[in-house]
Amino acid sequence: VWTYFRHYLNLVMLWSVWAEFDLMPETSKHWEPEDGVWMVWWMKWQIFAPILLLQVLNLFWYYLILRILWR
Repeated sequence: VWTYFRHYLNLVMLWSVWAEFDLMPETSKHWEPEDGVWMVWWMKWQIFAPILLLQVLNLFWYYLILRILWR
């Protein structure tokens, strides 16, 4: 369960942000908060970086869990 939810799905989300963010139509890639549109080009990195950092933290925890199970 940990592997699926914390690693596989995180990697799916990372791939989705990395590969599919640029597939959005150009009309939705501008800054207009009053219209509910704020997906400018740098927002890709603002979404990608925290999920990547969470994945790194989850890998560290996974290592600790496996080390305990091994003992």
